[in-house]
Amino acid sequence: MGVVDERVPAGNPQQGEAATATGSSSSAAAAAAAAAAADKGTGAIDTLPLVASLLRCLRVSERCRVIASCAHKTEPCRLARLFSACGSPVSLVAESLACGDVDGAALLLMPVLLLLSPAAC
Repeated sequence: MGVVDERVPAGNPQQGEAATATGSSSSAAAAAAAAAAADKGTGAIDTLPLVASLLRCLRVSERCRVIASCAHKTEPCRLARLFSACGSPVSLVAESLACGDVDGAALLLMPVLLLLSPAAC
């Protein structure tokens, strides 16, 4: 499985457009946080926090399914970073179950198993 670089060059014009197109202060704050996290050596920006803030705009069931889909495609060594930005997998499972999305909760069981233990499932 290949390694995906989650950073884009700092001069990317789409980054500024994405922050202003939403018109919300939380997206602008997330963009500012991403810019503050720029790697000074390469000039790249960490986009994971910005994407996580955009995911919070989705309905709970959709957000949990998107995160589960990403988790299934992510290397196990990077799962902790994904869930530190998007929320813990246990809380995402609980949110899915609370909104009645049993299938979405089931999609998150494999990441829970990989990160925590079989007892957490």
